[in-house]
Amino acid sequence: MSKIAIMQPYLFPYLGYFQLINLVDIFVFYDDVKYTKSHWYNRNYISENGERSLFTFPVLRNSTADLIKDIFYSDKLSFYKNKLKKRLKFNYKNNLNIIYELIDYNKNNLANYNINAIINISRSLNFTTLFFRSSELSLTTVGRYERIFEICRHFNCNYYVNSIGGKNLYDKNKFYDYGLEIELLDCKIDQPFSIIHEIMMFNTSDLIKRVSCEYELFK
Repeated sequence: MSKIAIMQPYLFPYLGYFQLINLVDIFVFYDDVKYTKSHWYNRNYISENGERSLFTFPVLRNSTADLIKDIFYSDKLSFYKNKLKKRLKFNYKNNLNIIYELIDYNKNNLANYNINAIINISRSLNFTTLFFRSSELSLTTVGRYERIFEICRHFNCNYYVNSIGGKNLYDKNKFYDYGLEIELLDCKIDQPFSIIHEIMMFNTSDLIKRVSCEYELFK
């Protein structure tokens, strides 16, 4: 039975995001929902002097109704890219070129930029997951549950996998009534950093082990 996950395209997301990708057959970037400032679309944490430190790529905002797929990073994105690279060079030693190549991706559209990094990192970790974007599926439903069910039906998936945060968002019985199983992934990392930190701190084989082992799955 096929498993699917549906998540917004965050900026260099934490390890648990990639654990989720690795667990499923189909991963859908949920890019046709409303952009909100409180999420991790344009910011994340690296380590500086042994402490978690936030980095941010500013965005252009034209409307409070903008969808994620329609958001663009600031015209000064190059400045913030270079600023982040300097911070990384000062605080990390390994795999700088790998991260620099992802940071330097020449797209200002937020979804395109974030998705490019996520897919390339996933491929470097030997994931076989197939990637899609919700904006390309011609969805017809509008409700929170209804859209998820429609996406699952589109790919003929029986298992929906979400992060543990979905425990308070979704009623499992609604999934069961629709004929779907729901599983929740709990990443066992004490202080979540951006995947940038993980790539800098661990070689590929050790990082694959962290992706494959350091989580619990709940039904």
